[in-house]
Amino acid sequence: MLRKSQHPDALSPQEWASFMPTPAQTSSDSHGWTSITARRHLHPTRGHIEPPPLAAHFIVIHLDTPGDLGVRLNGEWLRGHSRPGQISIMSANQENAWEWSSAIDSLHVCLDPQVLRRTAREAEFPAFELTDGIGLENPAIYNIGLGLLDELHGNKPGSRAYVQALTQTFCLELLRGHCTLLAEEPDERLALSPHKLKAALDFVEASLAQNISVEDIATAAHSSPCHFAHTFRKAMGVSPYHYLLQRRIERAKVLLRETDARISDVALATGFSSQSHFTACFHRTCRETPGRFRQRTGD
Repeated sequence: MLRKSQHPDALSPQEWASFMPTPAQTSSDSHGWTSITARRHLHPTRGHIEPPPLAAHFIVIHLDTPGDLGVRLNGEWLRGHSRPGQISIMSANQENAWEWSSAIDSLHVCLDPQVLRRTAREAEFPAFELTDGIGLENPAIYNIGLGLLDELHGNKPGSRAYVQALTQTFCLELLRGHCTLLAEEPDERLALSPHKLKAALDFVEASLAQNISVEDIATAAHSSPCHFAHTFRKAMGVSPYHYLLQRRIERAKVLLRETDARISDVALATGFSSQSHFTACFHRTCRETPGRFRQRTGD
């Protein structure tokens, strides 16, 4: 559990964003994300703000322009220097003020504390405390931030499942790298049993033509989405999202090679939303178009 309790005046991420000195250049507000939000801000050269407490955990992904940064949490200042590639963390429900000395370009990520608590519970961490800090090194979280930023640009196929997977991994990286943990050797507790793995793989094979998500696969394996995503990656070497994509591509190859079905029908039979979506994914994975693959392997 978190040490800090819910503050009676804490704002939602959307309300809290209105206290920023500049509007977001892009945000997740119109994307329908749950549990996590992301907004890109380019602040003026110098600034000072004192917003109300935020009801979510706040993680700054530093994108460009280094600078000095300070945050006052419940009356106590943390000061440091932050540069591109680093992150800063403010856990939820705290009185806060912020100061900065340069036009920092950053991605503001707000995470629902309940999601982090649920992830900790599923990973069997009996107690934890998120650690606040400035200019922290965590390449994994930084890269997840870049992945979220990329999803803000356009309505990409599979975005719902992809953001869900990023959120799950984001939570686990916070727990492993930026929390005070009381559970010993937590990684050893993260294992997907053989029968749950088989249930997941069987469900994927039976559902390749359907629009399924990581949450659907986790449900079939009688596991929670957060726990399942991490343990599946450990067991299979790839995320559930990428495994599903791989299996769809392999099924498509069989249909292209062994049937005369139109490429548009192959796309629908393997769970892709359209022929163009299928062609883009196939080319990205196989370095050739479905038509060229069929021509090359049909002789």
